Amino acid sequence: MAPRAGGQTYGFPIYCASWLPLAHIIKPSPSADGVVDADASPALPSPPPPPMVALGGGGGEGRSGVPNALVVAALAPAAAAGAPPALSPEPVFRLGTEEQVPYRMAVHPRGDGVLCAFPNGCRLVQWESPEGEGPHSLVLRSDQEALVKLKDVGLQLAVSFSGEGSILATGGEDGHLRVFKWPGMETIIEDPDAKTSVKDLSFR
Repeated sequence: MAPRAGGQTYGFPIYCASWLPLAHIIKPSPSADGVVDADASPALPSPPPPPMVALGGGGGEGRSGVPNALVVAALAPAAAAGAPPALSPEPVFRLGTEEQVPYRMAVHPRGDGVLCAFPNGCRLVQWESPEGEGPHSLVLRSDQEALVKLKDVGLQLAVSFSGEGSILATGGEDGHLRVFKWPGMETIIEDPDAKTSVKDLSFR
């Protein structure tokens, strides 16, 4: 099935998506030795980066042949007047997640990375953006040690950061609610019987 106008599939079913806070991810270019030439023409401001989104999904377990992956895609300008903007045909970055399909995600609002919920627990992937490079140089690296308390907790159907990024909340398929301080992961709330199944969480 062909994607609808403006859409992409990137070769796998998409289960989760979130816009990226690029202002907190991309590092500014350092000035050359901090020297300013008074006679030089003022540098033209760089154009703002296009909006970008993280997408996760895949074929799940078994031999479907459909890969499991996280991708970063850019929103390209409309190709013609009146046409809707579209995601880039090729992703900016792609990270395979091997046998685990990412079903849910929460992007940290201050650029600490992307928390992904897999069938057996959660994993954090963090950004690498060389100084002075544009948004198309973004790379995600898996951090195996960051979320020890969420390593083998089963599928978390709801994952959410607070608006300023200081609190992380997760809700499990088994109804277990967990709330932590971020990034230290000190437990604030742990209720194993909050609901039959926690499917959504949000901060007010």
